[in-house]
Amino acid sequence: MLEDAIDSLLSHPKTSTKRLAALADYLKQQLAKEGLPNVRGGSGGELQVPGLSRTKNWDVAFEFAGKFRLLISLKSMLKNVSGSVPNRLDDLQGELANVQQLRPEIVIGYVVLFDLEGLWFVRFDSRKPKGQRLVSPRKAARDRTAFLTALLCELKLREPAIEFQR
Repeated sequence: MLEDAIDSLLSHPKTSTKRLAALADYLKQQLAKEGLPNVRGGSGGELQVPGLSRTKNWDVAFEFAGKFRLLISLKSMLKNVSGSVPNRLDDLQGELANVQQLRPEIVIGYVVLFDLEGLWFVRFDSRKPKGQRLVSPRKAARDRTAFLTALLCELKLREPAIEFQR
């Protein structure tokens, strides 16, 4: 269960290499439920994947015909989000470039855990023409509504004197 993976993360010291193993195990189970067998990583250990400039450890990986086809990297940002976000974005760019320059066929996933009151993650494809760049406009709209609702509910709880105009 995802909640168990988060509880496990919070129970380990922040320097522990095992902090995200339960989340990786959770993802392995979910991928198996979706029909993808023999996904590796998690409590079985990170996987070393050669890249263009260096070998990188990945949290979850799937191999097919002797080649990695799917890689997932897990990150957590629980403190100092303003400092962590740029570092994690740099990590992501480096990890993608390192692996995909050598093997562009590999599918990359990036899971980030935030300890925030609200988050809206918007996926877009810059290669598409103007007006068609959102990957899933309906999902973006649903996620936006959930994000704003969560923030406004928390604001109402913390400051009940605010008069909303709706």
